[in-house]
Amino acid sequence: MPASIEELRAKQAELIREAARAVTERDRIIILAAEQLIKQWYQKDWHHLAACGWGEQQAEHYSALQLNCKRARESSVCAEAGIIMAASMKGDEVLTIVTFHGNHNGGKPYVVPPCAMCLARFRRFAQNCEVIVGLEGSLVKLPQEIFSAYPYPVADTG
Repeated sequence: MPASIEELRAKQAELIREAARAVTERDRIIILAAEQLIKQWYQKDWHHLAACGWGEQQAEHYSALQLNCKRARESSVCAEAGIIMAASMKGDEVLTIVTFHGNHNGGKPYVVPPCAMCLARFRRFAQNCEVIVGLEGSLVKLPQEIFSAYPYPVADTG
């Protein structure tokens, strides 16, 4: 007999909690950098996401803003995609990434999980990447593959 939605959600939450790892002092550098980036550059319908990430080979972190364009139709390039592209151009692989959204939280930036397109990019170009997300009031790191099984994890704004 199939499990109920509540049972599936409870199992999902349990697996996510088991996979979560604490953020490190090094991670806090990119968390603060991404938060400052979105505070500095936030513009509604233009730059509403900012991401920062650590690569495997580089001592410096990568930073990017989401770029939106509204002409005949809307298109955008995610901030996470910019990080992955910048790292790939240097022969590097992104190991940790965090993304901040600049709106919808009383004007205060907050951490968001990656979209489905970025998760597909991680699977292709950043297979060892960990994603910083909010979980039960704290920021934690989750392996990107957890999002493949559970694309919309139980998360909060940290």
